[in-house]
Amino acid sequence: MAAKFMAVLLVFIDGLGIGVRNADNPLHLLGTRAEPLAVFQDAEPQLPHNGLLVRTDAALGVEGRPQSASGQTTILTGVNAPAALGFHKQGFPNETLREIIREHSIFLQLRRARIAPNVFANAYTPRFFETRPRWVSATTVAVEAAGLEFRTLQDLIMERALFH
Repeated sequence: MAAKFMAVLLVFIDGLGIGVRNADNPLHLLGTRAEPLAVFQDAEPQLPHNGLLVRTDAALGVEGRPQSASGQTTILTGVNAPAALGFHKQGFPNETLREIIREHSIFLQLRRARIAPNVFANAYTPRFFETRPRWVSATTVAVEAAGLEFRTLQDLIMERALFH
């Protein structure tokens, strides 16, 4: 009997949520050109390839506006990062969030479970490696915690990476 293969592709776009269908929402104004990214509160999404969307509350029970560092940490680890901090953290993860990522990153969990391949597809520029920034994203911390290879511009040229 042949082994079953399952692939999971997580497409994460920071700041994109499930919005209201109105003139203030640019995805609504784009109409069908925004599909499948345009998901609205009043409709079930039509996702390609049997895609699955899980509606979540980005506030995670913590007062205030959801922010990138704590939200991305939660997505990458399954740990309620805003609750761990007591607030929503914008920008780059602080030491508390970095520790959560280093212990619980999905990439690290997959590696420990010997599930492969395990890839983060974003391409990093030579500048990142030449003059490493003081502050790095939650995804960068997660890639490093799992010991994954960083994708480069050469990977982008070879169509093995993405860049935004």
